[in-house]
Amino acid sequence: MTASTPRAEQPKFPPCHYRQEQEPLLTSHSGSSHKNIDHTCCYTAMSITQFCWRFLFVISLQVPVTALYAQDWKAVINKADSLQKAQNFPAAIKVSKEALKLAKASFGEIHLNCAATLMQLGEIQAELGDYMASDSTTSASRNLLRKLNLTDHQYYLNTTVTLALLRSIQNKFSQSETYYQEALQLIEKAKGKESFDYVDIIGDMGSMYLSSGNYAKAEEWLLLALGLKAKLVGKQSEPYANSLNNLGQLYAEKDDFARAESYLQESIRIREKLFGSDGLALGAPLSNLAYAYGRQGDYQASLKLALRVIKLQEDKGVKDRVYLTQLNNAATMYTRLREFSKADSLYVKLHPMIAASVGTSHRQYAVLLSNRGVVQLYLNNYESARQLLEKAYGINVANVGEKHPGSLNMLASLAQVYSYLNRPQEADSLYRKVRVLGATELGMQNLDYSEYLNKYSQFYLHTNQVDSALAMTGKVVAAVSVNLTRSFLYQTTRQQENLLVKCAPFVSTAFEIAYNAPRNVDAIQLAYSGNLFLKNLLLNQHVNQFNGNTQANDRLHSLTDTLRLVSNQIATQYTLPVAQRTDLDSLETKAETLEKELARQSAPFRQAQQDVRTRWEDIRNALKPHEAAIEFVSFPFHNGRTQTDSIRYLALVLRPNDPAPHLVPLLTDEAPLRRLLARRRGAALYATRGSEIDTDQLAQGDSLYRLIWHPIEQLLADTKTVYFSPAGLLHQVAFAALPYHSKSGNGANYLIDRYQLKQVSSTRQVVTQAADVAYSAVESVHLYGGIQYDSTGGSTEGWPYLPGTQQEAEQIGQLVGSKAQLITGSNATETHLKRVSGQSPTVLHLATHGFSFPEPTVSAISTVGGGNTFRRISNPLFRTGLLMADANRVWQGGTPALGKDDGVLTAYEVASLNLSTTKLVVLSACETAMGDIRGSEGVFGLQRAFKMAGVRYLLMSLWPVSDQATSHLMTRFYRNWKKYKTTRRAFEQTLTQMRRQYPPAVWASFILVE
Repeated sequence: MTASTPRAEQPKFPPCHYRQEQEPLLTSHSGSSHKNIDHTCCYTAMSITQFCWRFLFVISLQVPVTALYAQDWKAVINKADSLQKAQNFPAAIKVSKEALKLAKASFGEIHLNCAATLMQLGEIQAELGDYMASDSTTSASRNLLRKLNLTDHQYYLNTTVTLALLRSIQNKFSQSETYYQEALQLIEKAKGKESFDYVDIIGDMGSMYLSSGNYAKAEEWLLLALGLKAKLVGKQSEPYANSLNNLGQLYAEKDDFARAESYLQESIRIREKLFGSDGLALGAPLSNLAYAYGRQGDYQASLKLALRVIKLQEDKGVKDRVYLTQLNNAATMYTRLREFSKADSLYVKLHPMIAASVGTSHRQYAVLLSNRGVVQLYLNNYESARQLLEKAYGINVANVGEKHPGSLNMLASLAQVYSYLNRPQEADSLYRKVRVLGATELGMQNLDYSEYLNKYSQFYLHTNQVDSALAMTGKVVAAVSVNLTRSFLYQTTRQQENLLVKCAPFVSTAFEIAYNAPRNVDAIQLAYSGNLFLKNLLLNQHVNQFNGNTQANDRLHSLTDTLRLVSNQIATQYTLPVAQRTDLDSLETKAETLEKELARQSAPFRQAQQDVRTRWEDIRNALKPHEAAIEFVSFPFHNGRTQTDSIRYLALVLRPNDPAPHLVPLLTDEAPLRRLLARRRGAALYATRGSEIDTDQLAQGDSLYRLIWHPIEQLLADTKTVYFSPAGLLHQVAFAALPYHSKSGNGANYLIDRYQLKQVSSTRQVVTQAADVAYSAVESVHLYGGIQYDSTGGSTEGWPYLPGTQQEAEQIGQLVGSKAQLITGSNATETHLKRVSGQSPTVLHLATHGFSFPEPTVSAISTVGGGNTFRRISNPLFRTGLLMADANRVWQGGTPALGKDDGVLTAYEVASLNLSTTKLVVLSACETAMGDIRGSEGVFGLQRAFKMAGVRYLLMSLWPVSDQATSHLMTRFYRNWKKYKTTRRAFEQTLTQMRRQYPPAVWASFILVE
């Protein structure tokens, strides 16, 4: 079970006034699931350049003063500096303020040493995390230097760069850019463009652009810094390793994990050569590599690296901010891996260290308490959670007030605790306060605020206030729909998945309300609308597919790049409190203008905008007489305290002229369905294509029929054609082979004999369905088969060679003729397939092995066998894929050949391709219709990936079928396509023919999905 927990604040990076990677301290847990947000901190060399300005200036005085005053001031300044180095920031600030008073008394307020003292105080305040105070103090120092006409002094440059960093931390990126540009001019004037200091500022600007989400500029400036450092100090130097580290972080943020890993591993290699394998300098790249693994969903690998950094620090007796940050990151990974007790023990360990570093009245201490409170929620220790969160909330309010997002986050969590402790009046009071303050400070477009309202709605629902729950959930779903309709198109696959996971509970609340009130028309309509919203987002192509594939579309590329940047800026604005948002209206106006222009120039973009706005009324109006649409829905049951492991199912049925959808409850728990679909796989990992395994669901056909189809059959009395969109485990059901007993008593038939069944990814395709793919429109067919999974040509272990796939590809190639291109043996590489992106064939036929691993558990991670790297990754798009040439090398634990892909084509990689000119993908592999089953969002596997890549139809399999039978079916399909002209007609004829020769265990496995 997973407790629903509060949203976290994202980490900020305190400035470092000497050249090193950033060292953030703590970030807090969040979200309705511990898998929602990346809580790990990363390290960027976004810092002040290496000018030796750790306040050594205190030795020299600018005007004659008494020796006593000079010595007193110097002693106090040095004491503050020592406390700062020891990271005792509260004491350092106190002493630095004393030094400032002494400087004013000794030298007068308009004096260089006063400016220097202010500069020191600003630095300490920044390291403590008090950025507003630091900004004010640093600005005062800089203004004083201007009064002294010392704009060419080193201190003036220091304060300029510090302010650039502070403004970036405060999300004031245009101001940050202005300060950095001034700093570049100052350094160019003083030392020239070839100086190392100039190069450092270039790197810092790149990091600022990275923070702002402007990845294109970040990459440009960071690569420029890397090249200049290679020229100035060489490719085996620490500065060069620093730049590699920063680029690694950039590519991790862009979800370009292969490049991120290569840059970070090279940074690690250089540092190991310079400082040894146990050097503290390894902390930054190791931490960033842990961050990249965490983003990818490989939490075990991330945890392993975090623990390595912790050990490095402990072995050296160093317990600085890097150490504290990695303890926090390791606790986060334990939380994600559901090892809550281990997470709690690390927070207990952190407790005295944070208290000593920043004091018990600081916001960072409040964040620590809040983190522990969240873990106590997971552990069901509600009284302990209450005490921790009440204390955290009090400290946070004392620092930043009750309207601060962090305070609202803690308050919402505290409201949850009160409801769990059966104190409903207090819970309602706190939720009401969050709703009122959040509306003003965050606004409905803020996803955190939507999450708080969803918690409030759950509270209403489980205190029998159904109407209030329905009204609030309706507002949440509407607001989230507006927010994500625009931004979702331009996000990376990982960002899209995170958003879906975050928003799914909002829609699940709508399902739960409808399930409990099956006659409430408003609740049913909201449930259908919410389900469409999730699937519409899931199935939309990525923006990469809107550009086309010719150079004439340079204008489209420019438009989409600009729109992506503006969309990211808007999304960032909505994460901020209302008072901190700047230029939001102008950004939204700009985005609207860009969207209109892109829609005018790009037909796919116009279609995507239309598709995502499809309503249930549109589907009803598009249905023809004797047609019906069924949206199956699955959702986790929330018992009022936690989201349980119990999954409920319902069906939403829509017919022409229906005033509203019909809701049919199916299952209060999916356990019976799971038992009926269970298969005796045995221990063979490689029992996929080429072997037949148990197909028990066919033997359980009558039970399956009674469970999932009989309850809705009365609504289909006059129906001949059924569009149906499965959910959850229903993706594993061969609907065509469900038994159907006709009223005439003529014996048992199948549903395929009673209805024309059209399986769709979403019933919106009743509205958006394009014309069937005609064989005459086929321009090219790429046929992959006979793949060598070992570079040596044979394998005693791992994925075996499939001789039937070679014959299959050759026979289909003969049928298709000159339009066919065969790619076989060692030529059928992952790299070869990826090259078709942007200029893909009409038909892509892949005859190979496929794999699909379930969501990893802690115990499963240590499972012996191949492919463990893919097994343990949380992101489901990495746990489903196809095997290409030389795949066994990596599958069995090796590394890819130099300069080559690894041979394992994951769904994640497929989703990033542009296959918009491909009309049909045939996955002649076993279980390619499978993937991670994520409720009503659909299958997070190859089906979703190819849809995201722009493919119209998918021909896939539900379970393993013999090599020979698969080849036979595929060959017949192409022959029928050539004869009967269209894809769907060809598929229907193929099933009819296969039924005469094979049992359902063969023909029922294959499905055609639009």
